[in-house]
Amino acid sequence: MFTSIFNLAQALASMSTSSMIRPLKIVNLDGNTPFSVFTHLCKVVYRHYVNKPGLRGYFQCNGDDCLWCDAGIAKKATAFLPVSVPSEREIQMLPMPVNNSPGALLPQVLSQAEVPDRTISVVTKLSNYSYDLKSRPLGQDEYDCAQEIEDFMKKWDAGEIDLESLIPQLSNEELEELPWMQELLRFK
Repeated sequence: MFTSIFNLAQALASMSTSSMIRPLKIVNLDGNTPFSVFTHLCKVVYRHYVNKPGLRGYFQCNGDDCLWCDAGIAKKATAFLPVSVPSEREIQMLPMPVNNSPGALLPQVLSQAEVPDRTISVVTKLSNYSYDLKSRPLGQDEYDCAQEIEDFMKKWDAGEIDLESLIPQLSNEELEELPWMQELLRFK
């Protein structure tokens, strides 16, 4: 078990992107963080949610031969959209479940990218897949993160930002070491 925790620590430590001054953060959807949409470009990442002793959180899917999938742990598509967070003076990534059902966050947020004037928005999570997005125009006296957006877009265009690095990934070999994973795989 100690090996597994060490490997998890390695995975979490590798999350920072070396080409950036600070690693990107993920917007906390339960934290009422005001953000501003400045692009419609997003990255879809497939991930698994795990809540087991010593291992809790989202982890990247390992693709075609994924042990998470083999063990029956649900895979979810999540779109990550870069947004500016004026209160923190930085760019963060907004995670959005990929669906278009009523109350879904993705279509509400992407509609903000079409608004000609920048807005500031806050998300309230109503249930697992239902959200309320409230927006208002960004005031002229409010910080707009223009420099942070410019720097981010330069790095994005140059391919220097790896959004998948935001989500820790454990290899199938690391997963095979976990006793609870071994037990789940015996049923497959």
